[in-house]
Amino acid sequence: MLITKDKSAFELSQDSITNPRNPRKVVDIEELVRWTYQDQQADELTRRSGRGAWPSASLRSNLLTIERNGLIGTQIDGDGSLSYAHNDLDQDAEITHETICSVCEPLEVGLLIEHGRAGSRPDCFDGVQVKACAVMHRGRPLIEYLDPANKRKPIYCHVAYDPEPEHVEFVREIYVLWWDALSSLRSELEGKTGYEVIGPEVPRSPWIKNHVDNAGKV
Repeated sequence: MLITKDKSAFELSQDSITNPRNPRKVVDIEELVRWTYQDQQADELTRRSGRGAWPSASLRSNLLTIERNGLIGTQIDGDGSLSYAHNDLDQDAEITHETICSVCEPLEVGLLIEHGRAGSRPDCFDGVQVKACAVMHRGRPLIEYLDPANKRKPIYCHVAYDPEPEHVEFVREIYVLWWDALSSLRSELEGKTGYEVIGPEVPRSPWIKNHVDNAGKV
């Protein structure tokens, strides 16, 4: 089921105004993608009928390997079964899927489809702070000395970071890539479906507190 937003929370588009008895429902772009792949199984149905594009098997395998190795911190559900697929694909789901495949880069396609099907988001280490801690050796901090034989004149202490800053940066880059793909998709779908597509409502950088959006609102 596609969860739509309260009509009172948005301004009717011109198309809606021309037909006030049937205004278009509002849906967040993230929810639209989830519905397209989790409920409608658009990628499976279009692949079976030959109507849609999908990254090559090797690319898809690589995408799943990246995620399952924890590099972007999420677990991917199974591919699903065609025995449970709908016989007919909703037109709006087909439009959404075809738009994703035609305007998004391969990695963006993979992120949108896999997270849409799983109803998940890429990890972003929200609330996680990188901590420095001394590297221990035999119960003591590992220290380098100018006089190592007598352990005099310490130079520095070996330090490790948890989690690694490079890993945090990479994970967040993947999250931003996913978010930007959703935002671009929303723009591309303007006027193409029976919905007033908004969002993404989720912040682009949720790890930044007191986030200010493009309208200057916190």
